[in-house]
Amino acid sequence: MKRFRSKTGFSLVEVVLAIGVIGFAIVAILGVLPVGLSSSHSSQGETRATQIAQDIFAALSTQARTTVSPTTLNPSAVVNQLSTSGQSTPNPTAFNQNVALTGGTYTWGADSDGNLKSSYTLALPYKVTVTITLDPATSPTPFNNGYAATVAIRIAWQPINQNYRDFTRVITKY
Repeated sequence: MKRFRSKTGFSLVEVVLAIGVIGFAIVAILGVLPVGLSSSHSSQGETRATQIAQDIFAALSTQARTTVSPTTLNPSAVVNQLSTSGQSTPNPTAFNQNVALTGGTYTWGADSDGNLKSSYTLALPYKVTVTITLDPATSPTPFNNGYAATVAIRIAWQPINQNYRDFTRVITKY
């Protein structure tokens, strides 16, 4: 009587096909990684830009009403950002800049933790431009510039000319 031996294992053709399928899948997965990293970086920039703008708006809003003359907008304010102990920046410095609520443009920088700096350099990841306008042409009538100012903030991150967010708020004395 003849006995047949059962074959166990894979043939060379099966092994080569399996390696080809796995290789194709790995290449496809590696191709998606840069897109995910870019999306993550952009999301981080958007989140940090919003935080920086809210810090500036809060500082200006709280100082818009003057105690000397309650009928007009305070002509000057101070954007003062104190460093907090939970930030990872070693030895962050306090940011203290005078801002005229009567109009003007200010350019600052910010680090990765959202700490504002008095000037922008290429070493900083964020460029902050604050523009204060009294009675802009696009304002609704009647817009009394003695009571309010339009504050526009542009936060840009690397590459500066491609990634930015614009924020606008009317700051009133009320």
